[in-house]
Amino acid sequence: MNRKIKQLIGCAILVSALASCQKEEFKPSQKEIETNVVGKWKRVRLNNEECTTNLRQIATFNNDGTMYSTTTLTSTGKSLWEVKSPFEYTCYDNKIRSICYFEDGTMRSELNFKVEEINQEKLRVLLYRNFTDGEYRDNNTLIEYKRVTDDFSEQIIGLWEGDELLGEETFGDVNHRIEFKQDGSYVYYNFESGDWVPSADVDNEFVVDGDWLAFKWRPLAGADFEYERWDIDSIKDGSMIWSAIREKEDGMRYTTTFTWKRVIE
Repeated sequence: MNRKIKQLIGCAILVSALASCQKEEFKPSQKEIETNVVGKWKRVRLNNEECTTNLRQIATFNNDGTMYSTTTLTSTGKSLWEVKSPFEYTCYDNKIRSICYFEDGTMRSELNFKVEEINQEKLRVLLYRNFTDGEYRDNNTLIEYKRVTDDFSEQIIGLWEGDELLGEETFGDVNHRIEFKQDGSYVYYNFESGDWVPSADVDNEFVVDGDWLAFKWRPLAGADFEYERWDIDSIKDGSMIWSAIREKEDGMRYTTTFTWKRVIE
């Protein structure tokens, strides 16, 4: 083997070693994860594609090893109502394991993540294994979260009147009011014959977790629940703005913005 070939091989080995070191260098440590993960996070991307508002999840990590999850839609498109569902989590190496238990102490679900990136603004993880429905399954879902700093759960309480709806209308016009109550219920009003009349909906519930709003209702007693979800952009000076990324059956996406004004009676 001549000297030139030896030099080329040596360079290749050096480049490979440097690349390996750089890859390890960007691997978050357990301390980095423990330091940065505490707080509230909103799921914004799945497998490098922006999430629709319906697919949001809010994950809140506490510094005592507990966390909770709020979401109202499964990955298969089935609606549910998981409001601040409690989990326990542990950090090890560059991984996070979270476990949820039934009331009798048996395990309901387990999620195993590899943390690919984490700082005070962004969390990107790979869900590589999960336990649901009584069995473990391998997974390969890339999830990206952004930190949530707003909490509109108290500011939303009260009576609001629809002011302006921009984009494709998905739930009628703006000629209505909605009253959010402290107990997690709400009343929807229609303007009929010069008066505001409560709708016939029943079992009306809502949740605000950070800056994300979801609510459900039954059109009639015994009917299936219907759902609606929005991002809350702001609540300020008697005005509230919602926005939502929606997706049609053909995969086309659009954004709707809804502005409300607070009603003082």
